[in-house]
Amino acid sequence: MENAMFGFIDKLAHCTCSFRVPGDPRKVNSTYVSEFTGFIGHYLDEHPEVVADQRTGRLIYWEKRVDLAAQAAAERESAPADGYGFYWHHGTQH
Repeated sequence: MENAMFGFIDKLAHCTCSFRVPGDPRKVNSTYVSEFTGFIGHYLDEHPEVVADQRTGRLIYWEKRVDLAAQAAAERESAPADGYGFYWHHGTQH
């Protein structure tokens, strides 16, 4: 098994794939673009509304203003946590 793994790693290190720099298999060609990455880039260039929709979605879910006073009030008014609420406590049933 170890011998087979070494053979695989050796082949990988000497790969002549397009993402390797010719003549030096240890270096990666930074200009390599996969077929999928190229497709997505081309699609987004042709459909700018998709990028705008992604930005809108980010604003909805991530870019929110936090009302610290309301957050503090909610924490004060919440019931204390009793650990794992789905476990039965000794002698009681939920």
